Amino acid sequence: MTLSTTTPPATEPVSLAAAKAFLRVTSDAEDALIASLITALRARIEDELGLAMLTTGFRETLDGFPCGPLVLARGPLTAVGAIAVADVSGAFHDLTAADYVPSLGSRPGRIMPEHLVWPTPGVAADGVRVDYSAGFGDDPTDVPAPLIQAILHLIAHAFDHRGEPAPISLVEPWIAPFRRLRL
Repeated sequence: MTLSTTTPPATEPVSLAAAKAFLRVTSDAEDALIASLITALRARIEDELGLAMLTTGFRETLDGFPCGPLVLARGPLTAVGAIAVADVSGAFHDLTAADYVPSLGSRPGRIMPEHLVWPTPGVAADGVRVDYSAGFGDDPTDVPAPLIQAILHLIAHAFDHRGEPAPISLVEPWIAPFRRLRL
């Protein structure tokens, strides 16, 4: 499975001004560093939890379909743009929207086949492409408050301990409700 971002979020869930206020930084000398920390630590939390905080476009490439629902790498699922399957020559053909049922809002994102069985790709590797969007919404106010707090606390740690990665365990109380449960 390969995941790539096709459309990044339009903004970050934490503004530079909010991060500076949290850090009690009043000068502009550290703005570039703080802005880069916001982006990096948002992405780190998203990777850790398998979600997108703000609406983001993704392309997920798979070798083939699973038996049952297609479980996506990111959620909450907001839309499915296209699902394409490669034929034996490697050319991709889109499934029709009637061929699948997306579970909008699901975390992780899930798509069910409408006709009980997904088609079999004609190639052995990278035969399925799924274009979709995921996120809690377009506006930073759509992001749950615990995730905002997690970003701010990781920024504070990274800002104060430069050169050391911020341990994700530092924000576990805020992110725990958003973890995927695995058996």
